[in-house]
Amino acid sequence: MVGQYRADSTWMKYHVGCAAMLFGHNGPVIIIAGGGIGGLTLGCALSRARIPFRIFERAAELRPLGAGIALSSNAFQALAYIGIEDQVWECGWELAVAEICDSQGRVLIRVQMRDFTAGGSRAMTRADLQQTLLGALGAKVETGRAVVGYQSTDARGRASCDAGR
Repeated sequence: MVGQYRADSTWMKYHVGCAAMLFGHNGPVIIIAGGGIGGLTLGCALSRARIPFRIFERAAELRPLGAGIALSSNAFQALAYIGIEDQVWECGWELAVAEICDSQGRVLIRVQMRDFTAGGSRAMTRADLQQTLLGALGAKVETGRAVVGYQSTDARGRASCDAGR
């Protein structure tokens, strides 16, 4: 069953990637499809800008996918812009060396990351990054609700969710 989410009776079409902007009587409401790293980071940025948003995650609970992630200086520049660089920096550790090995584990290439990327890189578990972003978010992620579609006309738009709400 497909339910319809409407923030208000008036909508405006606009969507990019995983988000749709819907305008109602109370102003814009951003609908973010997915509570992963990208959706949570977008939510943090919108929260800092005081733009109303809702995050819909299809999973029944938030769980990190994968074991780890490395963020380089350009990611931290973006995180600094939205005011959460320090929190994310603290949940990781410096990634000092990267190695490419053959199938027997012999090192073929060894790179000092500071020589390779300006500002270096930091590694962290996805679970730590996700918890840090959730802590900085200041809003609830609506789990068990998948955005399954978005339709727009000149005057209206509608985001469809599969949870029947």
